[in-house]
Amino acid sequence: METRLDVVTRSGGKRCDGRADLQAWVSRSRELARRSKEAVLRAAVVGGLTGLGVAGFDTAVTRGVQAMNVLPLWAAAVGPFVGLSVAGVVLYFFGADASPSRRTTTATLAR
Repeated sequence: METRLDVVTRSGGKRCDGRADLQAWVSRSRELARRSKEAVLRAAVVGGLTGLGVAGFDTAVTRGVQAMNVLPLWAAAVGPFVGLSVAGVVLYFFGADASPSRRTTTATLAR
C-alpha cells in the first residue's frame, strides 16, 4: 500500500513543485525584509534615544537623592513643601491657560 505522501497538491487539485513553493516563499521573505528594514532602523533609533533619556533621568534622580542624604533632617522635611509651593506659584501665574485639565480639576474640586 502506497500513501504518496511525497505528492503535494494545491486546493485546485494541481500538483505543486515543492522547489517552486520554496522559491516563492524565499522571494516573499526577502521582499518583506527589504520593506521592513526602514521600520526596524527607525525603531532602533527611537529605542536608543529612549534608553539615553532613561539613563539621563536615572542619573539626575540618583544625584538628587544623594544630595538629599547629606542635608540636615529639617531640610529634607521642608524640601517637598518648598517644591510644591514653587510649582503651585508657577502654575498660578504661568499655567492658567496651559491645558484644559486644570479647568477640569478646578471644576471637580469646586463641587
